[in-house]
Amino acid sequence: KKRLTKMISDHQEWIKLNEARIQIIGENENEIHTHDFALTEDGKKLKEVTKASTALYHNFTAQQEELVKSMQKKNLETLDSNALTAEIITSVSATVMMVIFYFIIQNIITSIGRLEETIEAVAKNKDFTRTTKIEGNNELSNMSRNLNELVSVLRQAFQGIRSASSENLSVS
Repeated sequence: KKRLTKMISDHQEWIKLNEARIQIIGENENEIHTHDFALTEDGKKLKEVTKASTALYHNFTAQQEELVKSMQKKNLETLDSNALTAEIITSVSATVMMVIFYFIIQNIITSIGRLEETIEAVAKNKDFTRTTKIEGNNELSNMSRNLNELVSVLRQAFQGIRSASSENLSVS
């Protein structure tokens, strides 16, 4: 901010010096290119004002270049900082997504494992008392529920057969 204030002040001073130069040139338009004009008071004044104006102009352009370089440097630093922030956010997001996927996959694996245990107990051991624990409300819980219903229907059917067989045996 101080730099800009200084540059504005220098620019205004440069404009004032150039106004004086333009006035001297305008008043002495025909004589300005002669050798004798340089020896006059207006000639000496024009030389002084031109020298001061040139020095101010060079100083002003140097300040501009310095300001531009400073702004470029700050912009690059900001871009670097933003890139680092984006990389961190991306890494954290990816990690969170992997953790979420891990828990989802573990839930699926656990549900499938329970279904497999129940199916195996029914198939190998003819254990129709086994049921699968139902958690959640998804496709695997629907399969578990359907498997439990199937095992229940088969259990009731076998109990019906057993009781009918017992009745037949007692009748005979």
